[in-house]
Amino acid sequence: MKKYILFITSLAVISCGSDSSQDPHDHQSEEHEHAIGAADEHEGHEHSEDEHAEKTVAGEITFTPQMAALGTFAVEKTEKSPFFSIIKTSGRSISSPVGESIVVAPSDGIITFIGTMSEGANIGSGVTLMSISSKKIAEGDTYSRITEQYNYAKTQWERAEKLIKDRIISQNEYDAAHLEYLNKKNAFDALSADKSGNISVKTPFAGYIKNIATSQGAFVNKGDALFSIMKSNRARLEVDVPQKYFTELKNVVSATFTSADGKTYDTATLNGKIISYSKSVSSAGMLSMTIEYDGVADMPEGAFVKVSLRLKDNADVLTVPLSAITEEQGEYFVYVQLDEECYQKRPVTLGGNDGIRTVIASGISENDIVVTRGTYRVKLAGNTGAIPHSHEH
Repeated sequence: MKKYILFITSLAVISCGSDSSQDPHDHQSEEHEHAIGAADEHEGHEHSEDEHAEKTVAGEITFTPQMAALGTFAVEKTEKSPFFSIIKTSGRSISSPVGESIVVAPSDGIITFIGTMSEGANIGSGVTLMSISSKKIAEGDTYSRITEQYNYAKTQWERAEKLIKDRIISQNEYDAAHLEYLNKKNAFDALSADKSGNISVKTPFAGYIKNIATSQGAFVNKGDALFSIMKSNRARLEVDVPQKYFTELKNVVSATFTSADGKTYDTATLNGKIISYSKSVSSAGMLSMTIEYDGVADMPEGAFVKVSLRLKDNADVLTVPLSAITEEQGEYFVYVQLDEECYQKRPVTLGGNDGIRTVIASGISENDIVVTRGTYRVKLAGNTGAIPHSHEH
Protein backbone atom coordinates (compact mmCIF):
# COMPACT_ATOMS: atom_id res chain seq x y z
CA MET A 1 0.00 0.00 0.00
CA LYS A 2 2.82 2.36 0.86
CA LYS A 3 4.50 1.59 -2.48
CA TYR A 4 1.24 2.40 -4.30
CA ILE A 5 0.95 5.75 -2.61
CA LEU A 6 4.58 6.65 -3.37
CA PHE A 7 4.09 5.76 -7.06
CA ILE A 8 1.09 8.06 -7.44
CA THR A 9 2.90 10.88 -5.67
CA SER A 10 5.87 10.58 -8.01
CA LEU A 11 3.57 10.68 -11.03
CA ALA A 12 2.04 13.88 -9.72
CA VAL A 13 5.49 15.40 -9.19
CA ILE A 14 6.58 14.42 -12.71
CA SER A 15 3.37 15.88 -14.15
CA CYS A 16 3.80 19.36 -12.34
CA GLY A 17 7.48 19.35 -13.32
CA SER A 18 6.51 18.78 -16.92
CA ASP A 19 4.16 21.81 -16.84
CA SER A 20 6.69 23.98 -15.13
CA SER A 21 9.36 22.89 -17.59
CA GLN A 22 7.35 24.42 -20.46
CA ASP A 23 6.46 27.77 -18.71
CA PRO A 24 9.95 29.36 -18.65
CA HIS A 25 10.29 29.25 -22.42
CA ASP A 26 6.81 30.61 -23.00
CA HIS A 27 7.20 33.24 -20.30
CA GLN A 28 10.58 34.38 -21.63
CA SER A 29 9.13 34.57 -25.14
CA GLU A 30 6.20 36.71 -23.95
CA GLU A 31 8.52 39.01 -21.99
CA HIS A 32 10.75 39.41 -25.06
CA GLU A 33 7.78 40.26 -27.32
CA HIS A 34 6.41 42.67 -24.70
CA ALA A 35 9.79 44.44 -24.45
CA ILE A 36 10.01 44.81 -28.23
CA GLY A 37 6.43 46.17 -28.36
CA ALA A 38 7.15 48.62 -25.55
CA ALA A 39 10.27 49.85 -27.35
CA ASP A 40 8.31 50.31 -30.59
CA GLU A 41 5.54 52.12 -28.72
CA HIS A 42 8.09 54.35 -26.97
CA GLU A 43 9.80 55.13 -30.26
CA GLY A 44 6.44 55.90 -31.92
CA HIS A 45 5.47 58.11 -28.97
CA GLU A 46 8.75 60.02 -29.26
CA HIS A 47 8.17 60.38 -33.02
CA SER A 48 4.66 61.74 -32.40
CA GLU A 49 5.97 64.19 -29.84
CA ASP A 50 8.64 65.34 -32.30
CA GLU A 51 5.99 65.93 -34.97
CA HIS A 52 3.80 67.83 -32.51
CA ALA A 53 6.77 69.92 -31.35
CA GLU A 54 7.66 70.72 -34.97
CA LYS A 55 4.12 71.92 -35.70
CA THR A 56 3.91 73.88 -32.45
CA VAL A 57 7.09 75.73 -33.35
CA ALA A 58 5.61 76.57 -36.74
CA GLY A 59 2.71 78.25 -34.93
CA GLU A 60 0.09 76.80 -37.27
CA ILE A 61 -3.58 76.95 -36.31
CA THR A 62 -6.53 75.03 -37.70
CA PHE A 63 -9.48 77.31 -38.43
CA THR A 64 -11.85 75.75 -40.95
CA PRO A 65 -14.28 77.57 -43.27
CA GLN A 66 -17.09 76.10 -41.17
CA MET A 67 -15.61 77.71 -38.06
CA ALA A 68 -15.15 81.02 -39.90
CA ALA A 69 -18.81 81.01 -40.99
CA LEU A 70 -19.99 81.00 -37.37
CA GLY A 71 -19.17 84.69 -36.88
CA THR A 72 -17.60 87.82 -38.29
CA PHE A 73 -14.56 86.94 -40.36
CA ALA A 74 -12.57 88.51 -43.22
CA VAL A 75 -9.13 88.32 -44.80
CA GLU A 76 -7.17 90.68 -47.03
CA LYS A 77 -4.25 90.17 -49.41
CA THR A 78 -1.48 92.59 -48.48
CA GLU A 79 -0.06 94.97 -51.05
CA LYS A 80 1.89 98.19 -51.05
CA SER A 81 -0.18 101.36 -51.40
CA PRO A 82 0.21 105.09 -50.71
CA PHE A 83 0.28 105.94 -47.03
CA PHE A 84 0.16 109.56 -45.91
CA SER A 85 2.23 111.16 -43.21
CA ILE A 86 0.01 112.17 -40.33
CA ILE A 87 -0.32 114.65 -37.48
CA LYS A 88 -1.97 113.18 -34.38
CA THR A 89 -4.02 115.65 -32.36
CA SER A 90 -7.56 116.18 -31.02
CA GLY A 91 -10.69 118.06 -31.91
CA ARG A 92 -14.43 118.43 -31.53
CA SER A 93 -17.39 117.56 -33.74
CA ILE A 94 -19.79 120.49 -34.26
CA SER A 95 -22.73 121.28 -36.51
CA SER A 96 -22.20 123.02 -39.83
CA PRO A 97 -23.80 126.49 -39.99
CA VAL A 98 -24.68 125.76 -43.62
CA GLY A 99 -27.14 123.11 -42.45
CA GLU A 100 -28.74 124.99 -39.54
CA SER A 101 -31.91 127.08 -39.50
CA ILE A 102 -33.58 129.00 -36.68
CA VAL A 103 -37.37 128.98 -36.98
CA VAL A 104 -39.03 132.16 -35.66
CA ALA A 105 -42.62 133.00 -34.74
CA PRO A 106 -44.58 134.27 -37.78
CA SER A 107 -46.95 136.21 -35.51
CA ASP A 108 -47.74 137.10 -31.91
CA GLY A 109 -49.63 134.47 -29.95
CA ILE A 110 -49.71 131.54 -27.59
CA ILE A 111 -47.68 128.41 -28.34
CA THR A 112 -49.14 124.91 -28.51
CA PHE A 113 -46.84 121.95 -29.16
CA ILE A 114 -48.01 119.45 -31.75
CA GLY A 115 -46.96 115.93 -30.82
CA THR A 116 -43.77 115.35 -28.84
CA MET A 117 -41.11 118.07 -28.99
CA SER A 118 -37.67 116.90 -27.95
CA GLU A 119 -34.14 117.98 -28.75
CA GLY A 120 -32.30 115.52 -30.96
CA ALA A 121 -35.48 114.16 -32.58
CA ASN A 122 -35.27 113.43 -36.32
CA ILE A 123 -37.96 115.36 -38.21
CA GLY A 124 -39.05 115.35 -41.85
CA SER A 125 -39.54 118.39 -44.07
CA GLY A 126 -42.78 120.40 -43.76
CA VAL A 127 -43.81 118.77 -40.47
CA THR A 128 -45.98 120.90 -38.15
CA LEU A 129 -44.31 121.06 -34.74
CA MET A 130 -46.20 123.97 -33.13
CA SER A 131 -49.23 126.18 -33.59
CA ILE A 132 -49.75 129.81 -32.56
CA SER A 133 -53.12 131.15 -31.50
CA SER A 134 -53.73 134.91 -31.43
CA LYS A 135 -57.50 134.84 -30.95
CA LYS A 136 -57.44 135.90 -27.32
CA ILE A 137 -54.90 138.71 -27.45
CA ALA A 138 -55.55 142.45 -27.70
CA GLU A 139 -54.28 142.83 -31.25
CA GLY A 140 -56.81 140.30 -32.50
CA ASP A 141 -56.62 137.17 -34.61
CA THR A 142 -53.53 137.51 -36.80
CA TYR A 143 -54.50 134.86 -39.34
CA SER A 144 -57.99 136.31 -39.86
CA ARG A 145 -56.61 139.80 -40.24
CA ILE A 146 -53.95 138.79 -42.79
CA THR A 147 -56.50 136.77 -44.73
CA GLU A 148 -58.91 139.71 -44.94
CA GLN A 149 -56.16 142.09 -46.03
CA TYR A 150 -55.04 139.68 -48.73
CA ASN A 151 -58.56 139.15 -50.08
CA TYR A 152 -59.20 142.93 -50.18
CA ALA A 153 -55.88 143.63 -51.97
CA LYS A 154 -56.64 140.90 -54.49
CA THR A 155 -60.07 142.37 -55.23
CA GLN A 156 -58.60 145.87 -55.68
CA TRP A 157 -55.95 144.64 -58.07
CA GLU A 158 -58.44 142.64 -60.16
CA ARG A 159 -60.59 145.82 -60.36
CA ALA A 160 -57.53 147.86 -61.36
CA GLU A 161 -56.83 145.41 -64.22
CA LYS A 162 -60.25 146.14 -65.72
CA LEU A 163 -59.99 149.91 -65.23
CA ILE A 164 -56.53 150.23 -66.77
CA LYS A 165 -57.83 148.70 -70.00
CA ASP A 166 -60.37 151.52 -70.34
CA ARG A 167 -57.81 154.07 -69.15
CA ILE A 168 -60.04 155.03 -66.25
CA ILE A 169 -57.07 154.87 -63.83
CA SER A 170 -53.47 155.87 -64.39
CA GLN A 171 -50.55 153.47 -64.71
CA ASN A 172 -49.27 154.62 -61.30
CA GLU A 173 -52.57 153.74 -59.64
CA TYR A 174 -52.52 150.32 -61.31
CA ASP A 175 -48.93 149.68 -60.23
CA ALA A 176 -49.72 150.68 -56.63
CA ALA A 177 -52.68 148.28 -56.53
CA HIS A 178 -50.51 145.48 -57.95
CA LEU A 179 -47.74 146.10 -55.43
CA GLU A 180 -50.19 146.10 -52.53
CA TYR A 181 -51.63 142.81 -53.74
CA LEU A 182 -48.17 141.20 -53.94
CA ASN A 183 -47.25 142.36 -50.44
CA LYS A 184 -50.46 141.01 -48.91
CA LYS A 185 -50.13 137.77 -50.87
CA ASN A 186 -46.60 137.22 -49.53
CA ALA A 187 -47.85 137.80 -45.98
CA PHE A 188 -50.74 135.40 -46.54
CA ASP A 189 -48.57 132.71 -48.16
CA ALA A 190 -46.14 132.89 -45.25
CA LEU A 191 -48.90 131.67 -42.95
CA SER A 192 -50.75 128.38 -42.88
CA ALA A 193 -53.45 127.52 -40.43
CA ASP A 194 -55.22 124.47 -39.09
CA LYS A 195 -59.00 123.98 -39.07
CA SER A 196 -59.27 126.11 -35.94
CA GLY A 197 -57.51 129.03 -37.59
CA ASN A 198 -54.35 128.64 -35.50
CA ILE A 199 -51.11 129.42 -37.35
CA SER A 200 -48.97 126.31 -38.01
CA VAL A 201 -45.19 126.32 -37.49
CA LYS A 202 -43.50 123.82 -39.83
CA THR A 203 -39.98 122.51 -40.36
CA PRO A 204 -38.21 124.14 -43.34
CA PHE A 205 -36.29 120.92 -44.19
CA ALA A 206 -35.58 117.43 -42.89
CA GLY A 207 -33.11 117.14 -40.03
CA TYR A 208 -33.04 116.96 -36.27
CA ILE A 209 -34.07 119.44 -33.60
CA LYS A 210 -31.02 121.09 -32.11
CA ASN A 211 -32.60 123.47 -29.62
CA ILE A 212 -36.08 124.41 -28.37
CA ALA A 213 -36.34 128.08 -27.35
CA THR A 214 -39.94 128.21 -26.09
CA SER A 215 -42.37 126.12 -24.05
CA GLN A 216 -45.93 124.87 -24.10
CA GLY A 217 -48.43 127.70 -23.48
CA ALA A 218 -45.82 130.49 -23.68
CA PHE A 219 -46.62 133.82 -25.34
CA VAL A 220 -44.28 134.83 -28.17
CA ASN A 221 -43.87 137.95 -30.25
CA LYS A 222 -43.51 137.91 -33.99
CA GLY A 223 -39.84 137.19 -34.81
CA ASP A 224 -39.02 135.37 -31.55
CA ALA A 225 -36.93 132.21 -31.95
CA LEU A 226 -38.96 129.04 -31.48
CA PHE A 227 -36.50 126.23 -32.26
CA SER A 228 -33.45 125.46 -34.39
CA ILE A 229 -33.17 122.54 -36.77
CA MET A 230 -30.05 120.92 -38.21
CA LYS A 231 -29.61 119.14 -41.49
CA SER A 232 -28.18 115.79 -40.47
CA ASN A 233 -26.09 115.43 -43.62
CA ARG A 234 -23.30 117.92 -42.85
CA ALA A 235 -21.08 118.47 -39.82
CA ARG A 236 -17.74 120.04 -39.00
CA LEU A 237 -14.58 118.99 -37.23
CA GLU A 238 -12.82 121.73 -35.26
CA VAL A 239 -9.24 120.50 -34.86
CA ASP A 240 -6.65 121.84 -32.42
CA VAL A 241 -3.17 121.70 -33.96
CA PRO A 242 0.11 122.39 -32.10
CA GLN A 243 1.79 125.52 -33.50
CA LYS A 244 4.92 123.58 -34.53
CA TYR A 245 2.89 122.14 -37.42
CA PHE A 246 1.94 125.55 -38.85
CA THR A 247 3.89 125.05 -42.09
CA GLU A 248 2.23 121.64 -42.58
CA LEU A 249 -1.39 122.83 -42.37
CA LYS A 250 -1.47 123.77 -46.05
CA ASN A 251 -0.59 120.14 -46.87
CA VAL A 252 -3.51 118.55 -44.98
CA VAL A 253 -5.79 116.66 -47.39
CA SER A 254 -8.16 114.78 -45.05
CA ALA A 255 -8.52 113.38 -41.55
CA THR A 256 -9.70 110.42 -39.54
CA PHE A 257 -11.28 110.85 -36.11
CA THR A 258 -12.18 108.41 -33.36
CA SER A 259 -15.03 108.94 -30.89
CA ALA A 260 -15.11 107.95 -27.23
CA ASP A 261 -16.87 104.66 -28.08
CA GLY A 262 -13.96 103.62 -30.31
CA LYS A 263 -15.65 104.16 -33.69
CA THR A 264 -13.38 105.67 -36.34
CA TYR A 265 -14.57 107.84 -39.25
CA ASP A 266 -12.75 109.06 -42.37
CA THR A 267 -13.53 112.47 -43.89
CA ALA A 268 -12.16 111.19 -47.21
CA THR A 269 -15.14 108.81 -47.45
CA LEU A 270 -17.61 111.33 -46.00
CA ASN A 271 -17.26 113.96 -48.77
CA GLY A 272 -14.98 115.95 -46.49
CA LYS A 273 -13.19 119.16 -47.41
CA ILE A 274 -10.83 121.56 -45.67
CA ILE A 275 -12.72 124.79 -44.88
CA SER A 276 -10.01 126.88 -43.25
CA TYR A 277 -7.12 126.99 -40.82
CA SER A 278 -5.95 129.77 -38.55
CA LYS A 279 -2.78 131.77 -39.00
CA SER A 280 -2.67 132.98 -35.41
CA VAL A 281 -1.91 131.04 -32.25
CA SER A 282 -4.43 130.86 -29.40
CA SER A 283 -3.57 131.58 -25.78
CA ALA A 284 -3.21 127.82 -25.32
CA GLY A 285 -0.51 127.72 -28.00
CA MET A 286 -2.70 125.97 -30.57
CA LEU A 287 -3.78 126.57 -34.16
CA SER A 288 -7.25 125.73 -35.42
CA MET A 289 -8.37 123.84 -38.54
CA THR A 290 -11.95 123.31 -39.72
CA ILE A 291 -12.97 120.31 -41.83
CA GLU A 292 -16.53 119.80 -43.11
CA TYR A 293 -17.95 116.35 -43.84
CA ASP A 294 -21.21 114.39 -44.16
CA GLY A 295 -22.52 114.01 -40.64
CA VAL A 296 -22.93 110.65 -38.92
CA ALA A 297 -26.06 109.92 -36.91
CA ASP A 298 -24.31 108.41 -33.88
CA MET A 299 -21.88 111.31 -33.35
CA PRO A 300 -23.34 113.83 -30.86
CA GLU A 301 -22.65 117.51 -31.42
CA GLY A 302 -19.76 118.80 -29.35
CA ALA A 303 -18.17 115.36 -28.92
CA PHE A 304 -14.41 115.38 -28.32
CA VAL A 305 -12.49 113.08 -30.66
CA LYS A 306 -8.96 111.88 -31.43
CA VAL A 307 -7.84 113.19 -34.82
CA SER A 308 -5.21 112.11 -37.36
CA LEU A 309 -4.56 114.71 -40.08
CA ARG A 310 -3.28 113.29 -43.38
CA LEU A 311 -0.63 115.25 -45.30
CA LYS A 312 -0.02 115.34 -49.06
CA ASP A 313 3.34 113.56 -49.02
CA ASN A 314 3.01 109.80 -49.11
CA ALA A 315 4.95 106.63 -49.91
CA ASP A 316 4.07 103.14 -51.12
CA VAL A 317 4.28 100.93 -48.05
CA LEU A 318 2.74 97.73 -46.71
CA THR A 319 -0.27 98.40 -44.47
CA VAL A 320 -3.05 96.41 -42.78
CA PRO A 321 -6.22 97.53 -40.96
CA LEU A 322 -5.75 98.13 -37.25
CA SER A 323 -8.33 95.37 -36.68
CA ALA A 324 -5.77 92.85 -37.99
CA ILE A 325 -3.35 93.54 -35.12
CA THR A 326 -3.34 91.69 -31.81
CA GLU A 327 -1.12 92.62 -28.87
CA GLU A 328 0.40 90.40 -26.22
CA GLN A 329 2.73 91.75 -23.52
CA GLY A 330 3.87 94.63 -25.69
CA GLU A 331 4.43 92.46 -28.78
CA TYR A 332 2.26 92.73 -31.91
CA PHE A 333 1.01 89.90 -34.13
CA VAL A 334 -1.09 89.18 -37.21
CA TYR A 335 -2.62 85.91 -38.39
CA VAL A 336 -1.63 84.82 -41.89
CA GLN A 337 -3.73 82.38 -43.90
CA LEU A 338 -1.57 79.54 -45.27
CA ASP A 339 -4.42 77.66 -46.94
CA GLU A 340 -8.16 77.22 -46.60
CA GLU A 341 -7.93 75.72 -43.10
CA CYS A 342 -4.49 76.62 -41.81
CA TYR A 343 -3.26 79.90 -40.28
CA GLN A 344 -0.04 81.08 -38.70
CA LYS A 345 0.60 83.65 -36.00
CA ARG A 346 3.31 86.09 -37.10
CA PRO A 347 5.09 88.72 -34.98
CA VAL A 348 5.22 92.11 -36.74
CA THR A 349 6.88 95.47 -36.26
CA LEU A 350 4.52 98.42 -36.63
CA GLY A 351 5.10 101.81 -38.19
CA GLY A 352 2.79 104.83 -38.04
CA ASN A 353 -1.01 104.60 -38.33
CA ASP A 354 -3.75 106.98 -39.44
CA GLY A 355 -6.44 105.66 -37.13
CA ILE A 356 -7.65 103.13 -39.70
CA ARG A 357 -4.57 101.37 -41.11
CA THR A 358 -1.05 100.85 -39.77
CA VAL A 359 2.28 100.47 -41.55
CA ILE A 360 3.94 97.04 -41.20
CA ALA A 361 7.70 97.57 -41.04
CA SER A 362 8.55 93.84 -40.83
CA GLY A 363 7.01 90.42 -40.22
CA ILE A 364 4.92 89.85 -43.35
CA SER A 365 5.42 90.22 -47.07
CA GLU A 366 3.44 91.53 -50.00
CA ASN A 367 0.66 89.16 -51.14
CA ASP A 368 0.37 87.48 -47.74
CA ILE A 369 -3.27 86.88 -46.81
CA VAL A 370 -3.96 88.42 -43.40
CA VAL A 371 -7.01 88.06 -41.13
CA THR A 372 -8.60 91.50 -40.78
CA ARG A 373 -11.83 90.64 -38.96
CA GLY A 374 -12.33 87.86 -36.46
CA THR A 375 -8.68 87.78 -35.32
CA TYR A 376 -9.76 87.03 -31.75
CA ARG A 377 -11.59 83.89 -32.91
CA VAL A 378 -8.48 82.63 -34.71
CA LYS A 379 -6.45 83.38 -31.60
CA LEU A 380 -8.85 81.31 -29.48
CA ALA A 381 -8.56 78.44 -31.95
CA GLY A 382 -4.79 78.60 -31.54
CA ASN A 383 -5.10 78.48 -27.76
CA THR A 384 -7.06 75.20 -27.81
CA GLY A 385 -3.84 73.26 -28.55
CA ALA A 386 -5.39 71.35 -31.44
CA ILE A 387 -2.75 69.92 -33.81
CA PRO A 388 -3.37 71.19 -37.36
CA HIS A 389 -3.42 69.01 -40.44
CA SER A 390 -0.14 68.43 -42.28
CA HIS A 391 0.85 71.48 -44.27
CA GLU A 392 3.68 71.71 -46.76
CA HIS A 393 5.60 74.97 -47.20
